[in-house]
Amino acid sequence: GETRYIKDLSVFSITSVFSVFAYIWLAVILLMVSPNIVELWEGLLTLAFFPILVVLAFMADTGAFSAKPATTAATLIGLSHDGKPITLEGLKKTVAHSVDKTLLALKPDELAKHAKSLFTPKNSRAAYRNKAVRGMVGGDHIDLGHAPTAPLGSIATDGAVASLSFESSVAVFTEGMPHGTLIVCKDPTTAGEEEAIAWVGKVKYEVRPAPTKSVKPLGEYAAIKGEVEFKAGQPRAALEIPIYDDDAADGDAVFQIHLTSPSSGGVIGDPSFCTVTVQDDDGAAVLQLLSDQLVVKESDKKVVVEVLRKGNWRGTVGCRFETKDGSAVAPADFTAASGTLTFAEGVMHQSVEIEIIDDGKFEHDEKFQLLLLEPFGGAEFPSHTDGGAGRNIATITIKSDDERAGVIDNISALMSINLDHVNIARGSYAEQFADAVEFDCNASPIFWLLQAGSLPWKIVLAFVPPARFCGGYPCFLVALVAIGLLTALIGDLADQFGCTVGMPSSITAITLVAMGTSLPDTFASKTAAINEVHADASIGNITGSNSVNVFLGLGLPWAAAAIYWTLYASENEAEWRARYSGESWYTPDTPVGFAVPSGDLGFSVAVFSVLAVLCLGLICLRRAVLGYELGGEPVSKYGLSALFISFWCIYIAASIGKTNGYF
Repeated sequence: GETRYIKDLSVFSITSVFSVFAYIWLAVILLMVSPNIVELWEGLLTLAFFPILVVLAFMADTGAFSAKPATTAATLIGLSHDGKPITLEGLKKTVAHSVDKTLLALKPDELAKHAKSLFTPKNSRAAYRNKAVRGMVGGDHIDLGHAPTAPLGSIATDGAVASLSFESSVAVFTEGMPHGTLIVCKDPTTAGEEEAIAWVGKVKYEVRPAPTKSVKPLGEYAAIKGEVEFKAGQPRAALEIPIYDDDAADGDAVFQIHLTSPSSGGVIGDPSFCTVTVQDDDGAAVLQLLSDQLVVKESDKKVVVEVLRKGNWRGTVGCRFETKDGSAVAPADFTAASGTLTFAEGVMHQSVEIEIIDDGKFEHDEKFQLLLLEPFGGAEFPSHTDGGAGRNIATITIKSDDERAGVIDNISALMSINLDHVNIARGSYAEQFADAVEFDCNASPIFWLLQAGSLPWKIVLAFVPPARFCGGYPCFLVALVAIGLLTALIGDLADQFGCTVGMPSSITAITLVAMGTSLPDTFASKTAAINEVHADASIGNITGSNSVNVFLGLGLPWAAAAIYWTLYASENEAEWRARYSGESWYTPDTPVGFAVPSGDLGFSVAVFSVLAVLCLGLICLRRAVLGYELGGEPVSKYGLSALFISFWCIYIAASIGKTNGYF
């Protein structure tokens, strides 16, 4: 009894309307505007409807027609199957409808761990069609994954309601300060925020040596220990440590303060310790870059260079700064910056912010520098850093944007996809030809027969350039030409077969040709319905392909033929009139042009439109009554399937009856 519902109704609405409009448009131009003739503007407009449909569907898919107010702030935790951002707020809404609501208190990184269950990656409709066709011709299997069937469970908290941690994992103080203050935070666990706020208890702290050896012996700092107490409604607590001053230039003291032994109901969170540095202030103030090698992506839009004041905290000191071009140049890659950094008395940290220019292009890594120059107020630069005692130099590398170029890798990491399993594109001609002739030795005789029948076509189409060449454009263009040639060949073969058995061309078109071109879509939609958590791909594959068949499949050749006859009508008029003078629709006043005899098109379009509206109406009614479009109880789903099949039979019977003059 699994069910599938359409998640994005706006895209479904657009493709559904266009799927019916496409056939009504055929009747309008061939029966009303210019009977039996496709004029130039009609061919071009028919083709133009294809990009219009694509643009409208894309806009609907990206929320351009949504009436919901735009959000101004969101916490990004990953990317969805189609590259859209998954935000903390959106994930919480999904969680609220899918799982135990205790998960609503989780932090973004914890919620991201469950994104696979709630945001199962979709596959493209091309992938489903490819899988369906390969299955029909005995090809190799493509693993597209399966929709989740089990609900997500809750995360155990072992009875803890409050997570205790330091606000920062690093703290820097200077000799001469009376004390240093660290902040301990009380945050909620999965038990909920109200329980955490109401928690009352204590957590102990103690000093331990830091992995980085302290220049100065810890001395009196080693004995620091105590407790931090939290009251009800208190989310933060201050931990004060004494700062010991001396008159010797003996270096910095470095140690760690660890949280231990929380009261009942509390648990130690992350960070559980804070690394404290007590800087010696008995020498000169030293201005030093926090890091002299920084890496930034274009999409970050800026880089922040941190400058620390070490040692003497008394008095006002500073230095001048300026950027210097390298392989990255201003203003093309970054905005040049210069000025003065000033550290007032007691200020130990300043920063320089530089704007990075995001031009949206994929480029090689580029570098530029930020120079710290001319210290004043008695300040110095450390002699062991890049630039020596006279200057401090930070080298900034602008990386090729992994966030943009590697979006598929990000999706894979978030959703745990093995891209090797779902990649349907081959990387070389050798792989394409190997794939064309491979077959399963354990397959059934039916698959062997299908493989043998499809083998010549698979070998011919293996000459299409691999999709990874030149961004896939050669593959797209050559495949488009190959599809057009195969479509023309199939049409001619169907006409020959119909002529041999005495079947009119109109009946051949709606039976043999239509079934041959629609069966792959049918199986692709079935595969999408099984593998996807929503019905968008399954139903959209049908409504979308109906429109594309008319607007692109007919629009492209019609536009080309209409252009030809517009240019060369006068030269070929005599031949054209001799060819069509015997047709029932022909009159001496008929203008010379691209002829498309309408025949029983009006009747067929009328029957199709009525049945299509009934079909779409039943799908919408099912959504309104049952809350989903696909699946459900056996009686419901099999009954509707039988009804839809009967619609197809009615259309075929009515068209054949009209062609044979029964009504």
